[in-house]
Amino acid sequence: DLSGNVWEWTWDWYATYPEGPVIDPRGPERGQDRVRRGGAWGDLAVTAIVALRIFDPPGSHYRAVGFRIARSIPSVP
Repeated sequence: DLSGNVWEWTWDWYATYPEGPVIDPRGPERGQDRVRRGGAWGDLAVTAIVALRIFDPPGSHYRAVGFRIARSIPSVP
């Protein structure tokens, strides 16, 4: 259930994707807008995919936008 409940803020600043195939491209070091992904309960079903990204300034807030807390697992020697 990762898509469709609320749009999710991401850590990435928005920029156009680089040319050619990439895996998990990182945004620029800084910017004006943060990326949102995933669609929300009030949107059409076609927006409920993590591949869809839109952007807004960090101070924006909407009742259909949230964030997911995630943690990287440290590597074990």
